[in-house]
Amino acid sequence: YGPVNSTQATGAQSVIVNAAPIDDAELRKHVLLTAGPALVAKMLHRVTTSLPIQTTRRYVSVTTDNTDNWSGYAPNLAGASHKVNEAFGYFTVSFLKTNGPDTATWIGVGGLNTDQTHIVQAGADASMFDAWYEYYPAAPKYIYGVDPGDKMYVDVWFNQGTNQWNTFFMDETTNTYSSSVAGFNADQSSADYITEVQLDSPYNVPNINPVTFSSSYWVDNNGSRQTLNSNEAATLDKVYLDEDRSSGKLCPSGLVSSGDGFTISNC
Repeated sequence: YGPVNSTQATGAQSVIVNAAPIDDAELRKHVLLTAGPALVAKMLHRVTTSLPIQTTRRYVSVTTDNTDNWSGYAPNLAGASHKVNEAFGYFTVSFLKTNGPDTATWIGVGGLNTDQTHIVQAGADASMFDAWYEYYPAAPKYIYGVDPGDKMYVDVWFNQGTNQWNTFFMDETTNTYSSSVAGFNADQSSADYITEVQLDSPYNVPNINPVTFSSSYWVDNNGSRQTLNSNEAATLDKVYLDEDRSSGKLCPSGLVSSGDGFTISNC
């Protein structure tokens, strides 16, 4: 998975990021602060090893952007005085209603603006149904299976004390979770809440089950939690997947009144 209007890097398999699981006690402290004790209590099934490498690809004021591969919202801090240190929230695992291109939903930091080559992200694909993380342009790591309709919680954050990036992704439906930590230089100019269609997939828009994001926030480098439509961002980019696709669009709805959720569907 990759930046806006870009394919997965052809050399991604040769880029190495040495990520390791986060210490579980430290991870639980962080999740307690961001998501609360109810989610911590559900952290029952920890996964620390990745699945085998896939031989089949497994992705089945507001500014409006039209893109080739992204749909969703991205608070854009290009030109702002702050950086994005964290993005987190919930989404539902989608599925393709008919055969279609590789598709995934994820939450991450980076990839919207000029520095489009360094993204930290975690999510779930909508065809073979795996949860994964990625330090783009390194290849994604597939960790555990998910099911259509499962409720995922994803948190991606920068630890200023260790100068490392972290991912935590949990299937709240099955209480399965995993994490990663790595030294990495991410683009901190956007927080991303995205359903993505791979540009090197068959070139049409998939017919997806709608994806709902909820309780989705980002944190700036001063430690302040922000809603998606916070004026701490320079703009809130509402991203439509429609350029160069002849078979329709993927469109984000308007934000809910609390500014922390929306739905992506065909339109």
